[in-house]
Amino acid sequence: MKEPPDLVDLRRRLAETYTRGAEVLEHAARLADQHAEREEGEGRRASAAKERANAARARDAATRCRSNAQSLR
Repeated sequence: MKEPPDLVDLRRRLAETYTRGAEVLEHAARLADQHAEREEGEGRRASAAKERANAARARDAATRCRSNAQSLR
């Protein structure tokens, strides 16, 4: 059975939202990595480690967003 057009549009829009969310999270991860480098350069290793952990979490979330978007297509 074919999905109604409004459901098809909703799935497409939701997939686009997940994709955009992944892009934002990847950008946040890059910023956290940059911040970690600055912190490390200034001798604040604990703070740098927290920023790297934040970057890793953001990348994991971006991966989940991309997976969700793919499952909707």
